[in-house]
Amino acid sequence: ANSYLQRYIHKHNEQFALPINLTNSVFELQHDSCNINHILAVIHTRTIDSGHAIKYCNNYYATYSNGFLITLRPKSKVLVIKTLDNELFLSINNAVYDLIQIPVSKSVSPNFDHISVAKHIPTTQSKPSENHAWRVPVFNDYLSTKSDYFANIESLYYSEANVY
Repeated sequence: ANSYLQRYIHKHNEQFALPINLTNSVFELQHDSCNINHILAVIHTRTIDSGHAIKYCNNYYATYSNGFLITLRPKSKVLVIKTLDNELFLSINNAVYDLIQIPVSKSVSPNFDHISVAKHIPTTQSKPSENHAWRVPVFNDYLSTKSDYFANIESLYYSEANVY
């Protein structure tokens, strides 16, 4: 067996072995810092709202490409990419766009609205109590009509026609 292995190893190496200098490294080249930031990123899914924007971390963002606003179809599902250096990108259909924060709108413009708007304070109506001075005559009238009504019902009930 040993003599056969000596002959077989040489024959096997001639048939299948490669020279040492022809083997290439299996390691990939190191990526530049821009690619590393995009590869090692946090990815979230969002939905485009009716204003062609997304909400991310309590802020609204619009989609831009080369300085131009890109409008996307509402209710489209997109990916938000947050890189290691805190840049935000949007990915949809294998295209990547920049995200720029939309400033918070104010209800009054400081440039045009110089008149201060008075706030409307809703008033609550309350009914006075039954023994309130304004309601005593009304309450007495109510009691008198009520007693007359019940007296009429009693007389009808105890009349001879209803006795069995």
